[in-house]
Amino acid sequence: MAGKVWRLGDWVVRGSRDPGPAALPIRLKVEGRPVGAFSRLEFHHPVEGLHWPQVVALDGAGYVRLCPPVAEWGTSFCFTGYWRDGKYLHTLKILRLEARLDPRDKAVLLLEGEAVDDPKKPFLKSPNFTLRLYKPGRSHIGVGVWYSLVAREDFSLDRSRQLKGEGFKVAQFSSMF
Repeated sequence: MAGKVWRLGDWVVRGSRDPGPAALPIRLKVEGRPVGAFSRLEFHHPVEGLHWPQVVALDGAGYVRLCPPVAEWGTSFCFTGYWRDGKYLHTLKILRLEARLDPRDKAVLLLEGEAVDDPKKPFLKSPNFTLRLYKPGRSHIGVGVWYSLVAREDFSLDRSRQLKGEGFKVAQFSSMF
């Protein structure tokens, strides 16, 4: 595993680089200590008979990719996206995260931080962005996602996009199966 690596219980967190054109850094703390900024975080966990496969990748640009250990690739998802003033804000961008084991369940990796719709001019933000990564099995991965959104001011979604059911997307999923 190249890149910066941290061990938290059975989890390994690797800070790396998103090769995509929209890469954005996530300022990362591990157990309260700042460790740097990375445009991609990769999460590895031991799975019986498979050593330490990567099971989750999280990009600062707002994409999460899950890979069950016995599959080539799995589900991808994005966070909230919406149309405002003729512009599509595709997904929340992750600004900062702190990684630590959940004090109530040491098998769970807890990621807490902040996400916004537009890092240059935030309009919607989530000050309580939270992901919980659950211990994976050979054919499954569990991720809990919690956040609330706060708007800087009142706004309207684009009416034409609302009529097409595209005005506000809470989350977007795709599968590679």
